[in-house]
Amino acid sequence: MKTITIYKLIFLSFLFTFISCQKDAVVTNEQGKQDIAEKIIENLPVTVDNNTLVFTSEENFQECINMIGDYNTSQLDLFEKIIGFSSYRTQVNDTICDDDFFLTLLNPNAEIIIGDYLFKVDFTKEKTFATPIFIDENKKSESHLVFSWDDDIFEILKNGNQNLHKKSAKSFCPSNKEKYKYWVIYPDILTAREKIKAKVCYQRFGIYNSIIMKFKAEEFNIDSPLVNASYHTVGTNFYENKKKYKEFSRQNYTTFVGQGNEIHHRPYQSGRRLKRYFVSVKFSWNYTDSDGNHHDEKTLTISCP
Repeated sequence: MKTITIYKLIFLSFLFTFISCQKDAVVTNEQGKQDIAEKIIENLPVTVDNNTLVFTSEENFQECINMIGDYNTSQLDLFEKIIGFSSYRTQVNDTICDDDFFLTLLNPNAEIIIGDYLFKVDFTKEKTFATPIFIDENKKSESHLVFSWDDDIFEILKNGNQNLHKKSAKSFCPSNKEKYKYWVIYPDILTAREKIKAKVCYQRFGIYNSIIMKFKAEEFNIDSPLVNASYHTVGTNFYENKKKYKEFSRQNYTTFVGQGNEIHHRPYQSGRRLKRYFVSVKFSWNYTDSDGNHHDEKTLTISCP
């Protein structure tokens, strides 16, 4: 009996040591990720003026998107903290936009400075206003420019002739934000114990366009507080803008999602519009309740044309 007890103590000691090492490894890994994020943020081509982000050019704006565009919520919080900025995302309780990254770039007045213009986004009217920072006395008529989200704003400001670009808007993909405004909920029966929300959409805001896939666990009334969620692209996914065609894939991404939390991925983020795209995403989730283990899945697809 004593021998068995000793073996148990040795086993428990080994198990405790193993778990402690695993926790230390996770903490070290997370700390490493944060250190890398801090270094990236400190080298971003952006400054802050009167709580407004300032990018000296469209190219610097795009560089910032490329560097931190797929940051999660905690990393976006870190971004704001390091540069000393309070965003629309954190200061305004508004769910009108599905892209938290874009909302992080705007101040609480929905403003941002890129190049020679102060842009203000009106989410209700779906307009973006551009005001020159330095107004030429000979061009006072251009002091307040109004664009729809169908306009290629940077191209118009660069080359002029807004009417010509409006005529070409039909050759670009419209936003499907309204069609996919609401989360798709599974299952759609009121008596279900689980509520999974998923969304895939293409959004345009004139100065920023993105494709985003989102997955959220909500209203779970089950024994386990976590859902084993995963998603991946199906088939040949691609996008094409005026400059390039690119195929992309999202390998199976699996993580545990707590109630009310979400995971997301943005395969496309740019100040330029898309001419065509195809995005198909399979969402799946596993959970356990008193009736046993369960698995469900659903595929959402968007395309243009």
